[in-house]
Amino acid sequence: MHNSVTHRFVSAIFLGVLILVTPFSVFAASPSTIIPCGFDINGDGAVKDPSPLVWASNATTPGNHEECYFNDVIETAQNVINFLIFKIAAPLGAVMFAYAGFLYVTNRGNEGQVKQAHDVFLNVFWGLIIALAAWVTVNFILEFFLGTGSSFNFLGP
Repeated sequence: MHNSVTHRFVSAIFLGVLILVTPFSVFAASPSTIIPCGFDINGDGAVKDPSPLVWASNATTPGNHEECYFNDVIETAQNVINFLIFKIAAPLGAVMFAYAGFLYVTNRGNEGQVKQAHDVFLNVFWGLIIALAAWVTVNFILEFFLGTGSSFNFLGP
């Protein structure tokens, strides 16, 4: 009985998170979101920059050019990582903290459920710490080696 209720609760949380996250993936291909290029900005029906000078003038500003360049690949990777950490992992962590709190409050003296709640708390906490540490590391590497103000920038200005 207890496992059935817990399984239904976790399934309902997963379904709710899935319903909430689906619109983010649907709107991922609109301008100024996850993908910074590849849109027909000037409305001529072609995804092609009007001049070769667009690389020098606008490529460092997202959304000002139609064609995709290497900077856009790096920016897309950074946008995907930010999306996964801040739009998926953080809300999912909050939901799991709430689930652990639910287990803790409804334990009715069951030591096994208290231990499970503590385990969920610890696992979510360490998972978020590891995810944020990975984000800080990747963000530092991208900004240090590929950032516009870095002297180690391999992509130009």
